[in-house]
Amino acid sequence: MCVAAYQFSVAQAITASGTVKNQNGDAVASALIMESDSKTATYTDSLGFFSIPIKTNGTILVSAK
Repeated sequence: MCVAAYQFSVAQAITASGTVKNQNGDAVASALIMESDSKTATYTDSLGFFSIPIKTNGTILVSAK
């Protein structure tokens, strides 16, 4: 008799989305949005909007010039 037990752990994911604006309230295009501790990244569009899948307890970093 052969018995095998497997346990799979799947990280829960959510989609973080929003708009990046500067101190004057203007949209920031082409800002880099990335999840820390991950290779997941995207850029904001011309209106400053972004959408990125991240872990439920993930942290996003924003970098813009």
